[in-house]
Amino acid sequence: LLLRSAIHHRINKKVSWKVVSSDDNNINKGKGETDANGKLEISFSTDKSSDLATANVVTDLELDDKKIVNKIFAVQTTVPGIDFQFFPEGGYLIDGIRSRVAIKATKPDGMSIDSKGTITDDAGTVVANFSSQHSGMGAFAIQPESGKTYKANITYADGTQDHLDLPTPRSEGINLSLNNSNPDTLNIKLAANELYYKKNLNKAFYVMAQSNGVVCYAAQTALKNPVYSAAIPKNKFPTGILQVT
Repeated sequence: LLLRSAIHHRINKKVSWKVVSSDDNNINKGKGETDANGKLEISFSTDKSSDLATANVVTDLELDDKKIVNKIFAVQTTVPGIDFQFFPEGGYLIDGIRSRVAIKATKPDGMSIDSKGTITDDAGTVVANFSSQHSGMGAFAIQPESGKTYKANITYADGTQDHLDLPTPRSEGINLSLNNSNPDTLNIKLAANELYYKKNLNKAFYVMAQSNGVVCYAAQTALKNPVYSAAIPKNKFPTGILQVT
């Protein structure tokens, strides 16, 4: 947490300050000197941010005659906004490639919050809709077009709204996507856009699946087509989280 407080007193005077919670515990303290406008800006970090809502800044300003002037200022904190994140499957968006994008919304207290909204391009056209499904998380699909930008228009469960830019799509690249709907097989798909495919035709690619850091599956293929698909039996993997690269 960063707090900046302007203390209006006299010019170029020494000031001792401390931040005190409502139960008289010191949160932080320090010393400084007022500037040519009689102001002092203080900055401090604390792991007791929950105490700041009722805390005070106590200052002792030393005058020329060594007299100390005491002042108390109530701390006024600004609550940060909701953290809304985008997670494109495969790592990034690519022009011309349809991709899934996971979303997650978290409140300042670290708890999740549900959300819903639309994805619009720079012309204002709606290209996707989304809503969270569990613990503030959800997903949508989008196929970015070259030269266009995209924005999420979000409404949170508490009624607040936000507008955020999506990550900028790459002009060339290859996307890795997984389909876990089949109970017996994991379906893998590699999709390269035109620019990437032309530059990397016939180059070798390696697909690797790991669980708890142990390699459970590895395969090599060549980029002979823009799209490559494979089905891997799930009995090759232990129960748990699987990382595919």
